[in-house]
Amino acid sequence: MSRAKQYVELFKERDSICVSHYPVPISQHTESEVWSLMELEQVNTKDTPTALYLHIPFCDATCSFCPFNRYLKKQEQVDDYLAAVRKEIDRYAGTPFGSSITVSSINLGGGTPSCLSSEELTGILQHMKQAFHVAEDAMIFIEGNPRNFTADKLEDLALQGLNRISVGVQTFQEELAGLLGLYHSVDDSFELVKNARSCGIDNIGIDLMYNLPGQTLDQWRADILTSIEQEIDHICVISFCVVPHTQIASRIAEGKIPGIGDVYREIELYTIAKEMLLEAGYLQYSVIDFAKPGKTDRHATLYFSEQSHMIGIGAAAFGIINGYMYVNSGNLNEYMSRVQDGLLPVNCGEKADELELAHGAMAKGLRMLSVSRADFVRMFRQEPEELFPDTIERLVQDGLLIQDAEGIRLTDDGIIWGNNVSKQFFSSKYADYGLQHRMKLAKGRPVQSVK
Repeated sequence: MSRAKQYVELFKERDSICVSHYPVPISQHTESEVWSLMELEQVNTKDTPTALYLHIPFCDATCSFCPFNRYLKKQEQVDDYLAAVRKEIDRYAGTPFGSSITVSSINLGGGTPSCLSSEELTGILQHMKQAFHVAEDAMIFIEGNPRNFTADKLEDLALQGLNRISVGVQTFQEELAGLLGLYHSVDDSFELVKNARSCGIDNIGIDLMYNLPGQTLDQWRADILTSIEQEIDHICVISFCVVPHTQIASRIAEGKIPGIGDVYREIELYTIAKEMLLEAGYLQYSVIDFAKPGKTDRHATLYFSEQSHMIGIGAAAFGIINGYMYVNSGNLNEYMSRVQDGLLPVNCGEKADELELAHGAMAKGLRMLSVSRADFVRMFRQEPEELFPDTIERLVQDGLLIQDAEGIRLTDDGIIWGNNVSKQFFSSKYADYGLQHRMKLAKGRPVQSVK
């Protein structure tokens, strides 16, 4: 039996959704309960810096495959939203917790943050810097689209400290871009790279999708080769996921476009990307991320590897503060109304005890390929094998994990099946949460317990 077939029989399917929220926020709490569970009245005691995430839910156009919380941009709505965001920022910053943290990563995601004007983006960055203590060497990172990340906008943002961008290129193939209905052209992507370099932005990241409907091996090789030739600093390779109720899911169901490849094709495409990028000198530092040396995403490292606090601001933003994982309301009117009433706009959340934090450290850490033994013992005063002996032993025997003096890490096969392996460390309370629950959370909707 081939190894691929062995793991298909073990897992049934290759999970395309990375570990994100842990613990899974399934409970609803009152304002006073949220305040208490976040421990906002206490000063920060962690020795690691804090990450700050701001969700901008607006887009100039909606992608046919996108399941995330987004709205077509209307200027009046943007103005009201940014006013609410500033108020939410101030609410956190004014607490003993918020005033005692050091922020070393600011990430604006969406949606499409780059659809906002230069003035709007620079204004919100300035507000965050004034509200929180932001480290001088902080990573300031904005996600966007090649079409509206204009040269002037990049230049203005670079003056405000922008030092990393990530754009949803998805493909450099015109045929596939048309099939996906992308808002931008292939030429827009090339122009963006040139403009970002000229502004001195030295960490350019892109997302590329594989196993697209009708995608050939040669098209995928060409996408990877183009990324290498363009000297892209950071490449995130994402397995295309057909999410129910999206436009592209309907087109596939109606037979208007081809379906995606099977799991064996998916593994073949992933392996092609990994081999080409490693040969070109990129480092793989997560299940989906490849970067040139020194160009990793600090935001991801803080949250997934170092188990740092992450303050989530905005509609459908998620964060974790003192072990309380939460997701804000994704409904714009509800979000803005709660903030204007002086309330935190938390939709649902979950407080982790120490054992659940350890489950999360293993699950999130293995998304980043390994869990440091020294860091785990420092946080939990026990070895990983003491807390999770059966799970680790089983995955080692299956050829998916390696134990050594440094810690627990994924094997080569474990990396291919990394999302499945990571989720083996979910506690029984959250083990049954899947794609439908993840999509609800992405839209800032409540997720009920499946138990």
